[in-house]
Amino acid sequence: MNAGALAISSLPRVLLLNPPASSPVLRDYYCSTRPKANYYWQPIDLLCQAAQLGGRARFMILDAAAQQTPAKQARKIVQAYQPEAIYCLASTLSFQEDMVFLKKIANEKTRVILGGEAALDPDFPFEDYPFIDALALDFTAPELPEFILKGKASGRLRTRDRAPDPPPKGGEYSMGVTPHNLVDNALYKLPLWKGVFHSLLTDFGCPYKCSFCNSGLDGLGYKTRNLAEIEKELNLLKTLEARQIYLRDMTFGAELSRGMEVLDLLSRYSFALRGYLRADQITPAFAKVLKKGGFLMVQIGVESPSALTRQALGKNVSDEVFHQAFRLLQEQGIEAGAHFIIGFEEDPPLAAMDCLTMAKKLNAAYCSVNVVQDRLGARPNLLPDPLRRPWFSLQSQAAMALFNAPKQARFLFSKPW
Repeated sequence: MNAGALAISSLPRVLLLNPPASSPVLRDYYCSTRPKANYYWQPIDLLCQAAQLGGRARFMILDAAAQQTPAKQARKIVQAYQPEAIYCLASTLSFQEDMVFLKKIANEKTRVILGGEAALDPDFPFEDYPFIDALALDFTAPELPEFILKGKASGRLRTRDRAPDPPPKGGEYSMGVTPHNLVDNALYKLPLWKGVFHSLLTDFGCPYKCSFCNSGLDGLGYKTRNLAEIEKELNLLKTLEARQIYLRDMTFGAELSRGMEVLDLLSRYSFALRGYLRADQITPAFAKVLKKGGFLMVQIGVESPSALTRQALGKNVSDEVFHQAFRLLQEQGIEAGAHFIIGFEEDPPLAAMDCLTMAKKLNAAYCSVNVVQDRLGARPNLLPDPLRRPWFSLQSQAAMALFNAPKQARFLFSKPW
């Protein structure tokens, strides 16, 4: 064994885990979602942590959810690897299942750090789960790998004995270049996108304060990623012959000047892009720069056909602004999907059909209707209606089928990207 191999073998073993799931669930970036179809995207939390651990640990990324690995088989993989530390995503939708799995793979020598939405619980019952050592509230922060490797808590980490620091309200961060080649990117699929794509983060959190969302300024906070580091990652993606990039920012270009800088950088490559934006960001000039940067599809949170409901949710954007944004994007050849939330006490009986009607008026590329659920860290101004939830869920599925089926059929017979 040479000196280099000996040095590597002395590094601690870390498992970056998206645990198995009995039914499809998306756990990353502090959101808990049941996918409406057979699609997954790369767990950005685990990729970012891999970037930070590079050269400091031996690590394995196990996305058992996307791989649809049975729990028994996943346990055998973990036991064979014998990790000294585990960074694991946990969802509020699969929490009990996630905890059962973690309990079976952890031991008294394993340091376990929880990510995902479950980590946002300010009253997390550590006494019920003694195998959990810490909750990570920022997967881009340098204190997370420090705790993984050394057990030293600081910053945005919550432990039994320590409350986390407040979320960032600006500033810049670096975390290293994401090792995209360490996951099987062919596993991941997005609606209305063919072929392999990669995930890229250019900022963290969101500077807005929508009350239904846990990812805003008062929840996760907001900070931007070092531009030179983004360029290094784009060069790696070019080397890997990546063609499509899913920008995982909660709101890409939330700060317009910053968005322009990133788009200027992206325009030097030939990537096809997709990401979330707000309608009130879209000006004629910004739409042109989005096109030049490589955007093919934008995902826009309309939230509700009702302006009054949007205002109550903290998204005070008028119908006129939505129509203008969709039109400006479409004039540049950029498709735009419309995302809605229903299930509040104030919603009319046919709320999902109202969403469908508005999506048609916007000429949206697709219509996504979600039934509201409690989110840790969110502060909703409107209350969910639990009694009508089954009805809203059934209705949302019907509305999406009516709107999306013809578009999906055309997509299936279109030529590859």
